[in-house]
Amino acid sequence: MNQYSKEVGNRIRMFRKAKGFSQQEFADALHKTKSTISKYEHAAIALDLETLHEICQLLQIPMHALLTIAEEEDFPSEKNVVSQFYLYNLAGRSGTLHRSLVEIYSGNQNSNLHHQEASMFYGVPSFQTPEKCQGFYYGFITKKDIFTHLHLINQKNNIEQVSICYRSNLDNLLFNIGLLTGLSFANLVPVTCKAVISEKPLTENQLLLDALTFDQTEIRRIRNTGIVSLQRR
Repeated sequence: MNQYSKEVGNRIRMFRKAKGFSQQEFADALHKTKSTISKYEHAAIALDLETLHEICQLLQIPMHALLTIAEEEDFPSEKNVVSQFYLYNLAGRSGTLHRSLVEIYSGNQNSNLHHQEASMFYGVPSFQTPEKCQGFYYGFITKKDIFTHLHLINQKNNIEQVSICYRSNLDNLLFNIGLLTGLSFANLVPVTCKAVISEKPLTENQLLLDALTFDQTEIRRIRNTGIVSLQRR
C-alpha cells in the first residue's frame, strides 16, 4: 500500500478512538471481523467505496475527513488537504491547562475557503495522540474579514456544543486570543473562557497562562457591564 493509503488508515483509527469505539465494537457495527478492521487501519488491505461510506456513516463524518492529508505532506495536489491549529484554554476550578487540536478540511479548487468543515479533539494529553481526547467535536469554521468563528458539536452527546470566536492577530503576537463558549463537562452549565489559538504548538509557560487569564481591566468590565469581552491590546 502507498503512503496515502496508510494515512487514510491512520485517520480511521484516530476517529474511531476519538469516538470511543473499541476495535471489536467497530467491527461488530460494520459486520466485519476485528482482524479486518485492523487491516484497514494498517493499510494491509484495500478499502472499497461501499465500506468507506459505511465507516463514515458510523463515525458521523463526511468522507473527505478521511480522504485527506496533512498540508506539509508531499502528495499530489488533487488530494484533499487538512490544516491544523492548536487551541489552549483553562478549565475547572483549578485552572487546569487544556490543549486541543483543531482540523480544517479543505478540498481542491471547488472548496469555499470562507466556510469549511472542521473538527476539534478537545483535551488531548499530547498533540501527537488526538485520539485520546476528552471530547470529539465536529462542525464548521467561517472566516469573515478579520474574524473567525467555529461552531462544533460533541459527537458523543450533541447537547454539548461549543463556539469559538477570535480576531486575526493584529498585534504581532505569537498567537490569537478569543473566547470559547459552551457547556461545562462537570455540571452542564454554560461557561465562557479565554482561548489561545496558534498555528504551531506553544511552549506551555507563564506567558501562555497569563494570556489565558482575564486581567483586572477585563474583570472590571465584566462586573460593570455583565458582558464577557476581551481587552483590545
